[in-house]
This record gives sequence, structure tokens and C-alpha cells, in this order.
Amino acid sequence: MIHGVIELSLQRSVKEFPRFFDRLIYEIGGHRFSLNEIEHGILRGNRRHPYRLFRPFRRRDPRIVFAATPIDPGFHFALVCGARSCPPIGFYEAEQIDFQLQLAAASFVNSPQVRVLPGENTLSSQ
Repeated sequence: MIHGVIELSLQRSVKEFPRFFDRLIYEIGGHRFSLNEIEHGILRGNRRHPYRLFRPFRRRDPRIVFAATPIDPGFHFALVCGARSCPPIGFYEAEQIDFQLQLAAASFVNSPQVRVLPGENTLSSQ
């Protein structure tokens, strides 16, 4: 269920809606989560957003139990914000999540937008 539904008529970007990733709220299992809380609170193990001072969930927040520990690096290949450098949107099933995350990682790394820099032991996306 989506709360605080935003009437969206995007022309070019979610940047047209200030705090878009905080304003779009989903109710999951009786708890409310923004897109930022799903990404940084759950999938990134309650890590602080790079441009924020605090973690998404405080110590006594009941939603902290949903924070992924240990963090699965494969999540990064499934997170989609809509940027050109993001992986394509996919649907993931609990029974096949490991296989699907490996497939998403391989597809991203082997895409034409990614350059492998073996000398620097890094990847670069365009």
C-alpha cells in the first residue's frame, strides 16, 4: 500500500519533486518505509545516506530488525533509481534471489556502460 501518494506527471526527472525518495511511502508488514529507508535502512544495513547526518533507523525504531546483516553486495546491482547508470528494473523472487542477484551483477558488469579497469582493480560506469 502506498501512503502520501504523489500525483506524478514527470516530464524529465524525479528531481522535479523535492525529496521524492523520502516522500513516497510504502506500508509493508504494518510498517511505513520511504524509498530512502528501504535502500539505506534495510538493504544497506541501516547505513547513513552519504548526504545525511543520521542513519535511517534509530536504536529504538522497531523497523531496525529489517536491516540486512550482513549486507549482500548483490543488492547494489538490483537497486534502481532511474539513472542511466542504474541496472534495468527487475522483479526478484525470494526463492531465487541469490541466482537473480548474481545474474543482475553479471549483466551490469558486462554491459556496454561499464568499463573494467583491471590495473586499478575497479569498475567505471558511464
